[in-house]
Amino acid sequence: MQEGSDVLVAQGTTSDGSVEAPGLLWIPIALAALILGAVLLAAVRRRSKRARDSEPPAPPPTIDDMAVVAPLAAGAVQAGYGDWTRDRLTLDPPGAFDGIVADSDRLIGFGHTADANGDPAPAAVWQSSDGIGWRSVAMLDPGIARVAIPWRDGLLVAAAHGLDERVATACWWVDSASTASEPTCGEEPLPGVVEGGVASDDVAVMWGRGSQGPRVWVTEDGATWRQSDHQGAVDLVANSGGNFVAFGRRGSSSPSVAFSTDGVSWSESAVSNPGVFEGARMVAAMSFEGLFVAAGTDIMRDVPAIWTTEDGHQWHRTALPSAGSAHVVNLVGAGDRLLAVGGVRNGSRKVVAVWESLDAISWRSVAPTELFADSSADGMAVVGDSIVVCGTHYVERDDGQLESVPVTWRSQVLGSAESPEQEPTVSSAIEELEPMPAR
Repeated sequence: MQEGSDVLVAQGTTSDGSVEAPGLLWIPIALAALILGAVLLAAVRRRSKRARDSEPPAPPPTIDDMAVVAPLAAGAVQAGYGDWTRDRLTLDPPGAFDGIVADSDRLIGFGHTADANGDPAPAAVWQSSDGIGWRSVAMLDPGIARVAIPWRDGLLVAAAHGLDERVATACWWVDSASTASEPTCGEEPLPGVVEGGVASDDVAVMWGRGSQGPRVWVTEDGATWRQSDHQGAVDLVANSGGNFVAFGRRGSSSPSVAFSTDGVSWSESAVSNPGVFEGARMVAAMSFEGLFVAAGTDIMRDVPAIWTTEDGHQWHRTALPSAGSAHVVNLVGAGDRLLAVGGVRNGSRKVVAVWESLDAISWRSVAPTELFADSSADGMAVVGDSIVVCGTHYVERDDGQLESVPVTWRSQVLGSAESPEQEPTVSSAIEELEPMPAR
Protein backbone atom coordinates (compact mmCIF):
# COMPACT_ATOMS: atom_id res chain seq x y z
CA MET A 1 0.00 0.00 0.00
CA GLN A 2 1.39 3.39 -0.97
CA GLU A 3 1.75 6.05 1.62
CA GLY A 4 -0.66 8.92 1.34
CA SER A 5 -3.11 6.96 -0.75
CA ASP A 6 -6.83 7.41 0.11
CA VAL A 7 -7.88 4.24 -1.68
CA LEU A 8 -7.06 0.64 -0.91
CA VAL A 9 -6.19 -1.34 -4.03
CA ALA A 10 -6.04 -5.13 -3.97
CA GLN A 11 -3.01 -6.60 -5.57
CA GLY A 12 -2.11 -10.16 -6.38
CA THR A 13 0.92 -12.05 -7.53
CA THR A 14 0.97 -14.32 -10.54
CA SER A 15 2.68 -17.70 -10.74
CA ASP A 16 5.77 -16.11 -12.28
CA GLY A 17 6.07 -13.61 -9.44
CA SER A 18 4.82 -10.57 -11.37
CA VAL A 19 2.29 -8.28 -9.80
CA GLU A 20 -1.37 -8.74 -11.06
CA ALA A 21 -3.15 -5.63 -12.36
CA PRO A 22 -5.18 -4.05 -9.55
CA GLY A 23 -9.06 -4.02 -9.75
CA LEU A 24 -9.60 -7.11 -11.95
CA LEU A 25 -10.72 -9.41 -9.12
CA TRP A 26 -14.26 -7.85 -8.98
CA ILE A 27 -15.28 -9.26 -12.37
CA PRO A 28 -16.07 -12.91 -11.34
CA ILE A 29 -17.65 -11.65 -8.15
CA ALA A 30 -20.03 -9.41 -10.16
CA LEU A 31 -20.91 -12.25 -12.51
CA ALA A 32 -21.78 -14.50 -9.60
CA ALA A 33 -23.98 -11.77 -8.12
CA LEU A 34 -25.85 -11.34 -11.39
CA ILE A 35 -26.54 -15.08 -11.65
CA LEU A 36 -27.73 -15.25 -8.06
CA GLY A 37 -30.05 -12.27 -8.65
CA ALA A 38 -31.60 -13.89 -11.73
CA VAL A 39 -32.27 -17.10 -9.79
CA LEU A 40 -33.91 -15.19 -6.94
CA LEU A 41 -36.05 -13.15 -9.37
CA ALA A 42 -37.29 -16.31 -11.12
CA ALA A 43 -38.19 -17.85 -7.75
CA VAL A 44 -40.14 -14.74 -6.76
CA ARG A 45 -42.06 -14.83 -10.05
CA ARG A 46 -42.95 -18.53 -9.64
CA ARG A 47 -44.15 -17.92 -6.12
CA SER A 48 -46.29 -14.98 -7.31
CA LYS A 49 -47.83 -17.08 -10.11
CA ARG A 50 -48.69 -19.90 -7.68
CA ALA A 51 -50.37 -17.37 -5.43
CA ARG A 52 -52.44 -16.03 -8.31
CA ASP A 53 -53.39 -19.54 -9.48
CA SER A 54 -54.55 -20.48 -6.00
CA GLU A 55 -56.97 -17.58 -5.89
CA PRO A 56 -60.59 -18.64 -6.50
CA PRO A 57 -62.00 -17.60 -9.91
CA ALA A 58 -64.20 -14.58 -10.09
CA PRO A 59 -67.89 -15.45 -9.68
CA PRO A 60 -69.95 -15.51 -12.89
CA PRO A 61 -71.91 -12.35 -13.57
CA THR A 62 -75.42 -12.26 -12.21
CA ILE A 63 -78.50 -10.94 -13.95
CA ASP A 64 -78.08 -7.70 -12.01
CA ASP A 65 -74.56 -7.32 -13.45
CA MET A 66 -75.73 -7.74 -17.06
CA ALA A 67 -77.03 -5.00 -19.27
CA VAL A 68 -80.75 -5.23 -19.90
CA VAL A 69 -81.39 -5.69 -23.63
CA ALA A 70 -84.65 -4.25 -24.85
CA PRO A 71 -86.58 -6.56 -27.22
CA LEU A 72 -86.67 -5.67 -30.89
CA ALA A 73 -89.69 -3.72 -32.05
CA ALA A 74 -92.11 -5.55 -34.32
CA GLY A 75 -91.20 -3.18 -37.14
CA ALA A 76 -87.61 -4.43 -37.07
CA VAL A 77 -88.69 -7.79 -38.52
CA GLN A 78 -91.80 -6.87 -40.52
CA ALA A 79 -91.11 -7.07 -44.23
CA GLY A 80 -92.59 -8.13 -47.54
CA TYR A 81 -91.20 -9.39 -50.81
CA GLY A 82 -93.22 -10.63 -53.77
CA ASP A 83 -96.11 -12.79 -52.56
CA TRP A 84 -94.57 -13.28 -49.08
CA THR A 85 -94.71 -11.25 -45.87
CA ARG A 86 -92.83 -11.68 -42.59
CA ASP A 87 -94.17 -10.71 -39.16
CA ARG A 88 -93.11 -11.18 -35.58
CA LEU A 89 -94.85 -14.18 -33.97
CA THR A 90 -96.30 -13.74 -30.47
CA LEU A 91 -97.28 -16.51 -28.06
CA ASP A 92 -99.61 -16.04 -25.10
CA PRO A 93 -98.23 -17.29 -22.76
CA PRO A 94 -94.64 -16.98 -24.05
CA GLY A 95 -92.86 -20.17 -25.02
CA ALA A 96 -91.41 -22.09 -27.96
CA PHE A 97 -92.84 -24.34 -30.65
CA ASP A 98 -91.80 -27.91 -31.26
CA GLY A 99 -94.03 -27.97 -34.36
CA ILE A 100 -97.25 -26.76 -35.97
CA VAL A 101 -100.18 -28.52 -37.65
CA ALA A 102 -103.37 -27.43 -39.41
CA ASP A 103 -106.71 -28.35 -37.83
CA SER A 104 -109.72 -27.29 -39.92
CA ASP A 105 -109.77 -23.48 -39.95
CA ARG A 106 -107.08 -22.98 -37.31
CA LEU A 107 -103.39 -23.59 -36.77
CA ILE A 108 -102.18 -25.58 -33.79
CA GLY A 109 -98.74 -24.99 -32.30
CA PHE A 110 -97.29 -27.31 -29.68
CA GLY A 111 -94.17 -27.13 -27.52
CA HIS A 112 -93.50 -25.67 -24.07
CA THR A 113 -93.90 -22.43 -22.18
CA ALA A 114 -91.00 -20.30 -20.96
CA ASP A 115 -90.24 -20.11 -17.24
CA ALA A 116 -88.29 -17.03 -16.16
CA ASN A 117 -87.17 -18.71 -12.92
CA GLY A 118 -85.60 -21.72 -14.60
CA ASP A 119 -88.15 -24.15 -13.18
CA PRO A 120 -89.59 -26.98 -15.33
CA ALA A 121 -92.07 -25.32 -17.68
CA PRO A 122 -95.44 -26.79 -18.65
CA ALA A 123 -95.99 -28.36 -22.04
CA ALA A 124 -98.41 -26.21 -23.98
CA VAL A 125 -100.69 -26.03 -27.00
CA TRP A 126 -101.58 -22.76 -28.78
CA GLN A 127 -103.93 -21.92 -31.64
CA SER A 128 -104.02 -19.17 -34.25
CA SER A 129 -106.11 -18.13 -37.22
CA ASP A 130 -103.38 -16.20 -39.02
CA GLY A 131 -100.08 -17.63 -37.74
CA ILE A 132 -99.06 -14.32 -36.15
CA GLY A 133 -100.96 -14.09 -32.86
CA TRP A 134 -101.26 -17.31 -30.84
CA ARG A 135 -103.31 -17.91 -27.69
CA SER A 136 -103.27 -20.80 -25.25
CA VAL A 137 -105.42 -23.87 -25.83
CA ALA A 138 -104.07 -26.04 -23.03
CA MET A 139 -101.37 -25.90 -20.34
CA LEU A 140 -100.21 -29.39 -19.40
CA ASP A 141 -97.74 -30.90 -16.94
CA PRO A 142 -94.04 -29.94 -17.07
CA GLY A 143 -92.45 -31.25 -20.25
CA ILE A 144 -92.42 -30.64 -23.99
CA ALA A 145 -95.39 -31.34 -26.25
CA ARG A 146 -93.87 -33.33 -29.12
CA VAL A 147 -97.04 -34.32 -31.00
CA ALA A 148 -100.52 -32.86 -31.57
CA ILE A 149 -102.80 -34.96 -33.81
CA PRO A 150 -106.17 -33.58 -34.94
CA TRP A 151 -108.46 -36.57 -34.32
CA ARG A 152 -112.19 -37.08 -33.72
CA ASP A 153 -113.13 -33.42 -33.18
CA GLY A 154 -110.26 -32.83 -30.80
CA LEU A 155 -106.51 -33.09 -30.33
CA LEU A 156 -104.44 -36.01 -29.13
CA VAL A 157 -101.35 -34.44 -27.50
CA ALA A 158 -98.23 -36.29 -26.35
CA ALA A 159 -95.68 -34.58 -24.09
CA ALA A 160 -92.30 -35.97 -23.02
CA HIS A 161 -90.98 -35.46 -19.52
CA GLY A 162 -88.07 -36.73 -17.42
CA LEU A 163 -84.39 -37.26 -18.24
CA ASP A 164 -82.18 -40.01 -19.62
CA GLU A 165 -83.44 -43.49 -18.70
CA ARG A 166 -86.43 -42.08 -16.82
CA VAL A 167 -87.89 -40.20 -19.78
CA ALA A 168 -91.53 -41.01 -20.56
CA THR A 169 -94.44 -39.62 -22.57
CA ALA A 170 -97.85 -38.69 -21.18
CA CYS A 171 -100.90 -38.22 -23.41
CA TRP A 172 -103.79 -35.77 -23.18
CA TRP A 173 -107.07 -35.45 -24.98
CA VAL A 174 -107.96 -31.81 -25.70
CA ASP A 175 -111.58 -31.41 -26.81
CA SER A 176 -113.07 -28.68 -29.00
CA ALA A 177 -113.76 -26.57 -25.90
CA SER A 178 -110.02 -26.61 -25.05
CA THR A 179 -110.59 -28.80 -22.03
CA ALA A 180 -107.65 -31.13 -21.45
CA SER A 181 -108.02 -34.53 -19.82
CA GLU A 182 -105.13 -36.91 -19.28
CA PRO A 183 -105.76 -40.45 -20.53
CA THR A 184 -104.04 -43.19 -18.60
CA CYS A 185 -101.82 -44.35 -21.50
CA GLY A 186 -102.41 -47.78 -20.02
CA GLU A 187 -101.27 -48.25 -16.45
CA GLU A 188 -98.20 -46.03 -16.97
CA PRO A 189 -96.97 -43.33 -19.39
CA LEU A 190 -95.45 -44.53 -22.63
CA PRO A 191 -91.87 -45.64 -21.83
CA GLY A 192 -89.82 -43.35 -24.05
CA VAL A 193 -89.87 -40.23 -26.17
CA VAL A 194 -92.61 -39.91 -28.78
CA GLU A 195 -91.25 -38.29 -31.94
CA GLY A 196 -94.32 -38.20 -34.18
CA GLY A 197 -97.88 -39.32 -34.67
CA VAL A 198 -100.61 -39.86 -37.25
CA ALA A 199 -104.21 -41.07 -37.19
CA SER A 200 -106.88 -42.68 -39.33
CA ASP A 201 -110.58 -42.75 -38.49
CA ASP A 202 -110.15 -45.86 -36.36
CA VAL A 203 -106.73 -45.66 -34.69
CA ALA A 204 -103.91 -43.28 -33.80
CA VAL A 205 -100.27 -44.29 -34.14
CA MET A 206 -97.24 -42.75 -32.45
CA TRP A 207 -93.60 -43.64 -32.87
CA GLY A 208 -90.43 -42.86 -30.96
CA ARG A 209 -87.67 -44.45 -28.96
CA GLY A 210 -87.23 -45.84 -25.47
CA SER A 211 -84.47 -47.37 -23.40
CA GLN A 212 -85.08 -50.69 -25.18
CA GLY A 213 -84.91 -49.21 -28.68
CA PRO A 214 -87.40 -47.92 -31.29
CA ARG A 215 -91.10 -48.24 -30.56
CA VAL A 216 -94.46 -47.83 -32.35
CA TRP A 217 -97.57 -47.47 -30.15
CA VAL A 218 -101.23 -47.77 -31.21
CA THR A 219 -104.52 -46.72 -29.58
CA GLU A 220 -108.19 -46.99 -30.53
CA ASP A 221 -109.46 -44.61 -27.82
CA GLY A 222 -106.51 -42.35 -26.86
CA ALA A 223 -106.35 -43.90 -23.39
CA THR A 224 -105.22 -47.51 -23.79
CA TRP A 225 -102.05 -48.04 -25.80
CA ARG A 226 -100.32 -51.15 -27.03
CA GLN A 227 -97.01 -51.70 -28.70
CA SER A 228 -97.00 -52.77 -32.35
CA ASP A 229 -94.91 -55.58 -33.80
CA HIS A 230 -92.90 -53.24 -36.03
CA GLN A 231 -89.21 -54.09 -35.91
CA GLY A 232 -86.45 -51.58 -36.48
CA ALA A 233 -85.99 -47.82 -36.33
CA VAL A 234 -88.82 -45.57 -37.55
CA ASP A 235 -88.38 -42.08 -38.99
CA LEU A 236 -91.96 -41.56 -40.14
CA VAL A 237 -95.39 -43.22 -40.17
CA ALA A 238 -97.87 -41.77 -42.67
CA ASN A 239 -101.50 -42.37 -43.61
CA SER A 240 -101.69 -43.47 -47.24
CA GLY A 241 -105.47 -43.28 -47.48
CA GLY A 242 -106.63 -45.94 -45.03
CA ASN A 243 -103.36 -47.82 -44.62
CA PHE A 244 -100.20 -46.81 -42.78
CA VAL A 245 -96.72 -46.65 -44.30
CA ALA A 246 -93.61 -46.69 -42.09
CA PHE A 247 -90.20 -45.53 -43.30
CA GLY A 248 -87.12 -46.52 -41.34
CA ARG A 249 -84.27 -48.98 -41.09
CA ARG A 250 -83.75 -52.60 -40.16
CA GLY A 251 -80.72 -53.35 -38.05
CA SER A 252 -78.19 -50.54 -38.18
CA SER A 253 -78.69 -49.15 -41.69
CA SER A 254 -80.75 -51.27 -44.13
CA PRO A 255 -83.66 -49.12 -45.42
CA SER A 256 -87.14 -50.38 -44.64
CA VAL A 257 -90.63 -49.57 -45.98
CA ALA A 258 -93.50 -51.38 -44.22
CA PHE A 259 -97.30 -51.31 -44.53
CA SER A 260 -100.10 -51.88 -42.00
CA THR A 261 -103.89 -51.71 -42.01
CA ASP A 262 -104.27 -51.35 -38.24
CA GLY A 263 -100.93 -49.95 -37.03
CA VAL A 264 -100.28 -53.11 -35.00
CA SER A 265 -99.25 -55.74 -37.53
CA TRP A 266 -96.70 -54.69 -40.15
CA SER A 267 -95.42 -56.35 -43.33
CA GLU A 268 -92.25 -55.39 -45.15
CA SER A 269 -92.85 -53.96 -48.61
CA ALA A 270 -91.21 -55.71 -51.54
CA VAL A 271 -89.51 -52.57 -52.86
CA SER A 272 -88.07 -53.40 -56.26
CA ASN A 273 -85.28 -50.80 -55.99
CA PRO A 274 -84.43 -50.47 -52.26
CA GLY A 275 -81.21 -48.58 -53.06
CA VAL A 276 -83.32 -45.52 -53.72
CA PHE A 277 -83.74 -45.18 -49.93
CA GLU A 278 -80.04 -45.39 -49.04
CA GLY A 279 -79.31 -42.64 -46.51
CA ALA A 280 -82.93 -41.39 -46.53
CA ARG A 281 -84.52 -39.71 -43.51
CA MET A 282 -88.23 -39.04 -44.09
CA VAL A 283 -90.12 -36.21 -42.37
CA ALA A 284 -93.54 -36.10 -44.11
CA ALA A 285 -95.66 -37.96 -46.68
CA MET A 286 -99.05 -37.64 -48.35
CA SER A 287 -101.10 -38.73 -51.36
CA PHE A 288 -101.11 -36.36 -54.32
CA GLU A 289 -102.42 -36.68 -57.88
CA GLY A 290 -102.42 -40.49 -57.90
CA LEU A 291 -98.97 -40.71 -56.30
CA PHE A 292 -97.82 -41.35 -52.78
CA VAL A 293 -95.17 -38.72 -52.04
CA ALA A 294 -92.59 -38.70 -49.24
CA ALA A 295 -90.24 -35.83 -48.40
CA GLY A 296 -86.99 -35.98 -46.51
CA THR A 297 -83.25 -35.59 -46.65
CA ASP A 298 -80.65 -37.74 -48.35
CA ILE A 299 -78.08 -37.47 -45.57
CA MET A 300 -75.40 -39.30 -47.56
CA ARG A 301 -75.46 -36.64 -50.27
CA ASP A 302 -76.58 -33.82 -47.95
CA VAL A 303 -79.48 -32.80 -50.19
CA PRO A 304 -83.27 -32.53 -49.75
CA ALA A 305 -85.26 -35.03 -51.78
CA ILE A 306 -88.71 -36.29 -52.76
CA TRP A 307 -89.65 -39.96 -53.18
CA THR A 308 -92.72 -40.97 -55.22
CA THR A 309 -94.49 -44.22 -56.05
CA GLU A 310 -97.65 -45.35 -57.85
CA ASP A 311 -97.84 -48.87 -56.46
CA GLY A 312 -95.69 -48.95 -53.32
CA HIS A 313 -93.11 -51.19 -54.97
CA GLN A 314 -91.29 -49.06 -57.53
CA TRP A 315 -90.02 -45.78 -56.09
CA HIS A 316 -88.35 -42.79 -57.71
CA ARG A 317 -86.23 -40.10 -56.13
CA THR A 318 -85.99 -36.41 -57.08
CA ALA A 319 -83.43 -34.06 -55.57
CA LEU A 320 -84.76 -30.60 -54.75
CA PRO A 321 -82.80 -27.66 -56.17
CA SER A 322 -80.50 -26.11 -53.57
CA ALA A 323 -77.18 -24.32 -53.35
CA GLY A 324 -75.38 -25.77 -50.38
CA SER A 325 -76.11 -28.25 -47.61
CA ALA A 326 -79.91 -28.53 -47.26
CA HIS A 327 -82.69 -30.44 -45.52
CA VAL A 328 -86.51 -30.74 -45.51
CA VAL A 329 -88.75 -29.98 -42.51
CA ASN A 330 -92.28 -30.52 -43.84
CA LEU A 331 -94.47 -31.26 -46.86
CA VAL A 332 -98.03 -29.93 -47.34
CA GLY A 333 -100.65 -29.62 -50.04
CA ALA A 334 -101.76 -26.11 -51.02
CA GLY A 335 -104.54 -26.04 -53.60
CA ASP A 336 -103.22 -27.75 -56.71
CA ARG A 337 -99.62 -27.60 -55.50
CA LEU A 338 -97.26 -29.45 -53.23
CA LEU A 339 -95.03 -27.36 -51.00
CA ALA A 340 -91.91 -28.46 -49.14
CA VAL A 341 -90.12 -26.31 -46.57
CA GLY A 342 -86.64 -26.71 -45.15
CA GLY A 343 -83.34 -24.95 -44.87
CA VAL A 344 -80.08 -24.36 -46.70
CA ARG A 345 -76.75 -23.72 -44.99
CA ASN A 346 -73.87 -21.95 -46.72
CA GLY A 347 -71.00 -21.76 -44.28
CA SER A 348 -72.42 -20.27 -41.08
CA ARG A 349 -75.42 -18.67 -42.80
CA LYS A 350 -78.89 -20.27 -42.62
CA VAL A 351 -81.61 -19.60 -45.18
CA VAL A 352 -85.19 -20.94 -45.13
CA ALA A 353 -86.12 -22.68 -48.39
CA VAL A 354 -89.59 -23.29 -49.85
CA TRP A 355 -90.06 -25.49 -52.93
CA GLU A 356 -93.25 -26.06 -54.94
CA SER A 357 -94.42 -28.55 -57.55
CA LEU A 358 -97.57 -29.26 -59.56
CA ASP A 359 -96.75 -32.91 -60.24
CA ALA A 360 -94.42 -34.01 -57.37
CA ILE A 361 -91.69 -34.53 -59.97
CA SER A 362 -90.52 -31.11 -61.15
CA TRP A 363 -89.71 -28.64 -58.37
CA ARG A 364 -88.67 -25.01 -58.12
CA SER A 365 -87.62 -22.68 -55.30
CA VAL A 366 -90.23 -20.03 -54.42
CA ALA A 367 -88.85 -18.47 -51.21
CA PRO A 368 -87.29 -15.04 -51.83
CA THR A 369 -83.83 -15.05 -50.26
CA GLU A 370 -84.23 -11.40 -49.26
CA LEU A 371 -87.05 -12.35 -46.88
CA PHE A 372 -85.89 -15.78 -45.69
CA ALA A 373 -82.16 -15.12 -45.16
CA ASP A 374 -80.59 -15.62 -41.72
CA SER A 375 -83.54 -17.76 -40.62
CA SER A 376 -84.63 -21.32 -39.85
CA ALA A 377 -88.04 -23.00 -40.19
CA ASP A 378 -89.90 -25.08 -37.60
CA GLY A 379 -92.91 -26.08 -39.69
CA MET A 380 -95.42 -25.21 -42.39
CA ALA A 381 -99.18 -25.50 -42.68
CA VAL A 382 -102.08 -24.17 -44.74
CA VAL A 383 -105.06 -22.45 -43.10
CA GLY A 384 -107.82 -20.69 -45.01
CA ASP A 385 -106.23 -19.14 -48.07
CA SER A 386 -102.77 -18.71 -46.49
CA ILE A 387 -99.57 -20.72 -46.50
CA VAL A 388 -97.92 -20.24 -43.11
CA VAL A 389 -94.28 -20.98 -42.23
CA CYS A 390 -93.20 -20.54 -38.61
CA GLY A 391 -89.59 -20.27 -37.57
CA THR A 392 -86.81 -18.04 -36.26
CA HIS A 393 -85.17 -14.96 -37.76
CA TYR A 394 -81.67 -14.09 -36.50
CA VAL A 395 -81.20 -10.32 -36.26
CA GLU A 396 -77.93 -8.54 -35.52
CA ARG A 397 -78.64 -5.59 -33.25
CA ASP A 398 -76.88 -2.22 -33.30
CA ASP A 399 -74.76 -3.34 -30.34
CA GLY A 400 -73.55 -6.40 -32.28
CA GLN A 401 -75.60 -8.93 -30.34
CA LEU A 402 -77.49 -11.60 -32.28
CA GLU A 403 -81.15 -11.93 -31.29
CA SER A 404 -83.38 -14.90 -32.17
CA VAL A 405 -86.82 -13.59 -33.09
CA PRO A 406 -89.83 -15.94 -33.60
CA VAL A 407 -91.48 -15.04 -36.89
CA THR A 408 -94.18 -16.10 -39.33
CA TRP A 409 -93.92 -15.98 -43.11
CA ARG A 410 -97.20 -15.99 -45.07
CA SER A 411 -98.25 -16.23 -48.69
CA GLN A 412 -101.65 -16.58 -50.29
CA VAL A 413 -102.59 -19.99 -51.66
CA LEU A 414 -102.81 -19.69 -55.44
CA GLY A 415 -105.53 -21.75 -57.11
CA SER A 416 -104.25 -21.44 -60.66
CA ALA A 417 -104.05 -24.70 -62.57
CA GLU A 418 -101.44 -23.29 -64.91
CA SER A 419 -98.02 -24.80 -64.43
CA PRO A 420 -95.39 -22.26 -63.37
CA GLU A 421 -92.06 -22.33 -65.09
CA GLN A 422 -90.13 -25.02 -63.26
CA GLU A 423 -86.46 -24.91 -62.43
CA PRO A 424 -84.49 -27.97 -63.53
CA THR A 425 -83.85 -30.37 -60.69
CA VAL A 426 -80.62 -32.14 -59.88
CA SER A 427 -81.98 -35.46 -61.10
CA SER A 428 -85.13 -36.57 -62.88
CA ALA A 429 -87.70 -38.49 -60.88
CA ILE A 430 -87.66 -41.35 -63.39
CA GLU A 431 -83.89 -41.73 -63.45
CA GLU A 432 -82.07 -44.20 -61.30
CA LEU A 433 -79.65 -42.95 -58.67
CA GLU A 434 -76.00 -42.46 -59.41
CA PRO A 435 -73.75 -45.10 -57.81
CA MET A 436 -73.43 -44.70 -54.07
CA PRO A 437 -70.03 -43.60 -52.77
CA ALA A 438 -67.91 -46.30 -51.14
CA ARG A 439 -68.30 -46.51 -47.38
